[in-house]
Amino acid sequence: MADALKLNGSQAEAAELESLIATRSTEDPRSLSLYLATHNRDVERAVHLAEQELTNRGDVFTHDALAWALAAAGRISEAQQHANQSLAEGTVDARLYLHAGVIAALNGDHKQASKWLKASAAMHQMLLPSEQAQLATWRGRTARKSTTH
Repeated sequence: MADALKLNGSQAEAAELESLIATRSTEDPRSLSLYLATHNRDVERAVHLAEQELTNRGDVFTHDALAWALAAAGRISEAQQHANQSLAEGTVDARLYLHAGVIAALNGDHKQASKWLKASAAMHQMLLPSEQAQLATWRGRTARKSTTH
């Protein structure tokens, strides 16, 4: 909803909604963790929520949420382990690929980053507008890194 408000030019309403989301509890800790990590807000809470959720739902999407939160917290090697687990079952998902690509780039593995970001781009319509913007940014970064190495 916040992304839609921003696209509609309602920046103040979007900011108000984002503030409300970040401060309220939710019945979906995984989604809140993803939100907090994506917006780089209260990343330690994002990690805690994802770790807690992993004990309840040990699926690929929860491993992805934990990987994303760990990456936001600067714990890149741990993030890579969970990103690998999120991809282990072969689930086709643009967000899984986006997160795996960004985490690989943060780890300096530009070949893997390019692979996962390209896979995400092939189904970019599954991503929220803010995620599509992240995808474009990271694809640009990895393309520059690939040409300089």
